[in-house]
Amino acid sequence: MRKTRSGPDFFLDFFLFFCAVSFGISTTDLAKEIMADFPEDIPRQIARPKELMGRSDVGLAGEQGHAIKGAAANVGGMALSAVAAELEKIGGAGQLEEMAALIPELERQFDLLKAGMLAGAS
Repeated sequence: MRKTRSGPDFFLDFFLFFCAVSFGISTTDLAKEIMADFPEDIPRQIARPKELMGRSDVGLAGEQGHAIKGAAANVGGMALSAVAAELEKIGGAGQLEEMAALIPELERQFDLLKAGMLAGAS
C-alpha cells in the first residue's frame, strides 16, 4: 500500500517539482527563500486589508485578498488561499461588513499554516 504524503514537506516537494517543470531550472534555493519569507511577509499582507477597510476602500482590500491567495497557494496553504479568495470576491462586491467578518478566519488559517510550516522545518 502506498503511503500518501501531506503537510509542508509534500507542498515543498510539489512546489519544487512545479517550478522545475515550469521554468526548466533547479529552484531549490528560490523555493527555500519563498518558504522562509512567507511566515514573516503574510502578517503584513493581512494587515493591509484591515487598513484599507478602515478607509472604506473595499476594492483595494479585495485586491490584497488576491495577493494573499497567490502567496498562500505558492507554499501549499490551500485553506488560507481559499479564505483569501473569498476575501477577494467579497471585496469585489463591495461588502465591507462581510469582509471585516472574514479577517479573523484569514488570520486563523495563517496561524495554522505557519504552525505546520514550523513543525515541518524542525
